[in-house]
Amino acid sequence: MKNISHLLDTHAWLWLILGDPRAEAIKNLPDDSIFGISSITLWETILLHQKNRIHLHLSPQEFIDTYTESIGIQIIDLSKPILFELLKLPQTFHDDPDDRMITATALHHQVPLITADRRIIESGIASLEVMKL
Repeated sequence: MKNISHLLDTHAWLWLILGDPRAEAIKNLPDDSIFGISSITLWETILLHQKNRIHLHLSPQEFIDTYTESIGIQIIDLSKPILFELLKLPQTFHDDPDDRMITATALHHQVPLITADRRIIESGIASLEVMKL
């Protein structure tokens, strides 16, 4: 596994692979960028599909396999060091545990988190690359 250069928040990954115009900022990053997603993003994707908030044209497993392996997205599993990074986040940072874990993953790997989540952006905690909506 290569070192990632950017971590994609769940919505950023979905925008990128589903062809949403809001992903243009991601497409404009250098060609040698290596994107990663937290394993929490996979879980969130499955939940969004189950709740009919997104439509996947494949089964969730096929969708995830296709849009990680085929385009070179690295999946970053939760690890003890990432979980310990959570302890450094102030309780006031964000009330969504998924967003806390994704942010902790970016902090641990010391890479920008590509997100449009206003609470994460305004926190000033992580090194962020903000997408223009």
